[in-house]
Amino acid sequence: MMFGLLKTCPMCGKDSKLFVDTDKYYHYMHSKELIQNVFPELNPAQREFIKTGYCSDCQKLIFNSKYVIEEEK
Repeated sequence: MMFGLLKTCPMCGKDSKLFVDTDKYYHYMHSKELIQNVFPELNPAQREFIKTGYCSDCQKLIFNSKYVIEEEK
């Protein structure tokens, strides 16, 4: 089952949503496992979004990231 993870970017205030597997998200939030091991199918920007809430635009500024979070609105 998937759910829409909605977060507000702490840097610019933009709302973004990413659909993630409910069980994997619960596992990540309640374990000490590395996010790249729990979500290998997600790109680095999507994993960073789960961890911090930073939108694609702010990740480009901070990390010079070339990846995007497709589900941004």
